[in-house]
Amino acid sequence: MRALTIGGATLDTIIEYEQMETMEIQKPHTKQSYLLLEEGAKIEVTNQKCFSGGGATNAAVSLQKLGFDVRFLGKVGKDNIGQSLLEELKAQGVDTSIVRFSSHYGTATSYVVPSLKGDRTIFAYRGANRDLLNEDLPVDAIKEADFVYVTSLSKASAAQLPQIVKLAKEYHTKVAINPGYSQLEVGSSFILEAIHGIDILILNYEEAQKLMSSLLSCEVDTLSKADLDHHQNLLESQPIYQDSFFSLKGFFQKTLSLGPRIVVVTDGGEGVYVATEKKMYFHPALKVENIVNTLGAGDAFGSSFCGAVYGGENIHTAICYGLVNSASVIQYHDAKTGLLDKQTISQKIAKITDQLSIVEW
Repeated sequence: MRALTIGGATLDTIIEYEQMETMEIQKPHTKQSYLLLEEGAKIEVTNQKCFSGGGATNAAVSLQKLGFDVRFLGKVGKDNIGQSLLEELKAQGVDTSIVRFSSHYGTATSYVVPSLKGDRTIFAYRGANRDLLNEDLPVDAIKEADFVYVTSLSKASAAQLPQIVKLAKEYHTKVAINPGYSQLEVGSSFILEAIHGIDILILNYEEAQKLMSSLLSCEVDTLSKADLDHHQNLLESQPIYQDSFFSLKGFFQKTLSLGPRIVVVTDGGEGVYVATEKKMYFHPALKVENIVNTLGAGDAFGSSFCGAVYGGENIHTAICYGLVNSASVIQYHDAKTGLLDKQTISQKIAKITDQLSIVEW
């Protein structure tokens, strides 16, 4: 089967430094941890590693290891970083012949700072990732693919999603999308415009809250003045929608009614929820003792889940594909080294104790 991944290509530099400190702040309904960096201080870096990253390149390698014929579409700068990223993808067996080159921006880079708990903070330069234009879209590649897997489209590139979905629909190509929070911040309207043509929608819990807020905002635009006044009163009495009103069941029912066949919400170390027209599934996350870096966990889960679904597996098996591959990835510094092939994943799935919960709608 042919897969086309669309999205970012990035050089990730992972930095570790001496005397790391964090601070935890209690909010009304949650706790948030922050890295502390002393203003004016010189911080000694103890380790620095560079790896290729970006959601679409991570997904491309993941799907290639699962046995798909994979093409990658992204945009890089006309620089040595971009060239090295493409050479690495070629070495992994990914077709890079339709990659575009930006005349205005350099290749995207990011600086990843792991936390004491194994999470990470990222300083991101979007670079050429923000420069994907309508004329860059590969019509023939979309036509020839069995499915298109779209990861986060940065900044102005987010505007291309509706056209990608439109082209895919014309050629009966399935579309799976894992947009990421940054795309939801700048391009929720483009996701809503394209949602009717999306086959599989994958978000984490925070992204689901953000998209639900956008869906409600669209509904407010159509309300009468009396209804609008009532809605405004509700918002004023409960200002934090995400913390006070978010219902996962309501989110699933709303998004499924707009077009997607499958909607996935990942919840980090808690597990994953998957919803279809008739059922909602939940599986807890797999226990991992040696978490090194959570970078790329979402890409590993989403691409593996979609690869399994489009490869003919049922929802339960597809969830296990995603959980096994993401659990492997977070035991390494980068987002690609831990990616597993299909045979290894199948062997690990056979050892998983079944903890799947299913609820009928």
